[in-house]
Amino acid sequence: MKLTEIGAGSKIIMHVGMNGQFMDFPTVIVQPQENCVIAEAIRVNGKVLGLQSDNIHVDLMLIREDKSPVIWKNVRCSMVTFDSRMHYKVTAFAEGYEVNRREAFRVFVGKDGVAQLGMNRKAENVIVKDVSENGFSFISSEDLENFINSPVRLVFSDMELNLSLMGIVVRKVAVDDKKNLYGCKLSVDNHALSRYINDKQRQLLSSGSGRISDKTVEMFKESVESDRREALRKSSAGQKNSSKHRYLGISHGRDINDVDKKERRDVFKMRHMGKRV
Repeated sequence: MKLTEIGAGSKIIMHVGMNGQFMDFPTVIVQPQENCVIAEAIRVNGKVLGLQSDNIHVDLMLIREDKSPVIWKNVRCSMVTFDSRMHYKVTAFAEGYEVNRREAFRVFVGKDGVAQLGMNRKAENVIVKDVSENGFSFISSEDLENFINSPVRLVFSDMELNLSLMGIVVRKVAVDDKKNLYGCKLSVDNHALSRYINDKQRQLLSSGSGRISDKTVEMFKESVESDRREALRKSSAGQKNSSKHRYLGISHGRDINDVDKKERRDVFKMRHMGKRV
């Protein structure tokens, strides 16, 4: 399906990614043109959300009644003035394709929930960040470092549904000094989850084009920042290990523990004598 085949007035979802984190924002097609479409700009506190940065990845999704969603990957969103207001000029470099629900995106939740990790630990109050048919994530003020790869049960209510999700904690990322984000892989299928995701996407589209809650944006920013910190931490740790190995004359493919004591003494002796290793 060509992007220009989307009719004026069609409600779409902009799937915006930054630093490995994603958030869905609803908007509306105003007018299809020859090689692009004009869409209403997303506004936060009255300000247009810019989508032109090299660090931002945007996919466009069309939700259809009783049909699979259609997705256009890696669209370009530039700012243009249309009808005396700022809009997005959206250009696609390939045709859109249908996807099944398991390939569809995570949906933002932003609701209070309860997470129980392991069998003998009390439940913790958390904030449910997002869900998909493959997994979910939540934010907690508790440090649950020792529960990576452990089972977790997440319970929350939204849209008159009570959801209980079973999964495995696969990652932990610090949001700030007091909060951590936990990503989980779903371990048990939940048929109610499919219904919830469908209803949540429709609610997102019916909430009105371009009107995004402060809580949604704040949680998106927190997630982006947490992943940025994690990337910097890993990069810093990698540089330290690399420097240590270079000093000892060890190639990047070897671990310091693999070097025997005699070799280490020889390296330090040569260094002390001013010889290059």
